[in-house]
Amino acid sequence: MARKKRNSLYISWKPAALAGVAMVLLGFVWIGAGRQRDAAYRKLLGDERIEVQQNTVPPDVRQWVSEGGVLGANSIDTFTLRMFPIMIRVPILMYHYVEYVKDKGDTIRKSLSLAPYTFEEEVKTLIGAGYTFMTNAELADALSGKITLPDKPIVLTFDDGYRDFYTDVYPILKKYHVKASAYIISGFLGYPNNMDASQVRQIADDGLVEIGAHTVNHAWLKGMNEKELVYEVDQCKKTLERLTGKPVVSFAYPYGVFDVPAIQALAEAGFTSAVSTIPGVDQYQTHRFFLYRLRPGGRTGESLLSWLEGIKNEQISYLKTGVKE
Repeated sequence: MARKKRNSLYISWKPAALAGVAMVLLGFVWIGAGRQRDAAYRKLLGDERIEVQQNTVPPDVRQWVSEGGVLGANSIDTFTLRMFPIMIRVPILMYHYVEYVKDKGDTIRKSLSLAPYTFEEEVKTLIGAGYTFMTNAELADALSGKITLPDKPIVLTFDDGYRDFYTDVYPILKKYHVKASAYIISGFLGYPNNMDASQVRQIADDGLVEIGAHTVNHAWLKGMNEKELVYEVDQCKKTLERLTGKPVVSFAYPYGVFDVPAIQALAEAGFTSAVSTIPGVDQYQTHRFFLYRLRPGGRTGESLLSWLEGIKNEQISYLKTGVKE
């Protein structure tokens, strides 16, 4: 009887053991598949650290503007605009990830990420110093003379539409009632690392954050053939407008790269401004399709304030002088 009992226990244990082994194997498969998905996603997204190299106005754009390619001059005399361009000092801060990076081996993510605690401290610093938060759409209106700038204006921008914008950034923005602009890759909606359509719609409905465009596929626009260029620009705009029910008029260049055809495609699509990765704070009406931005670099308190007060454009108003400042 005892032997039969042991056999009975053995027989009942065997399926459980097999199930456990199967679960372990499935776990390894899932981890492997997840890593493959992450690798494929990262390959599709590209290495965004390339942005730091895009720190000057491209030569073709520089020449085009100097020869008369003036942007946003629908209702302003072209000659007057070129000789006396509207210029306003507005820092535009640039962010990507705002999260606690769990994968210490993800060097790209770590280099582009800011801890939520640090971001909140930056927001509190700016509020305490009397800065007024605005969107890039409002900045474009100010450059056009449609609205008056508030006291100490500043813009917060977030590229790519990562999921941490919804989980980490947006609660902070709501807590302090801070405006911002979020640039969404329309073709990445619902990806594991990105916001889905319902999250973007919710943010747009709340009205605190402007939804801007960042192409369909995080595309390198410089040198792109016309058909693909128009698709990346127009389709992203249309998709986000259908999703949010609101005009999408602001754009951010993936990797910070652009050329004259890219600028022209944006203008023809109905965008009113675009942000670059060129460092600076003086925003010109004639530069409205390559507005300058800054990386705050985790500065908070007096360090952030003194940095903002002392920074100067890396670029210049070469429209008037033809030389660098």
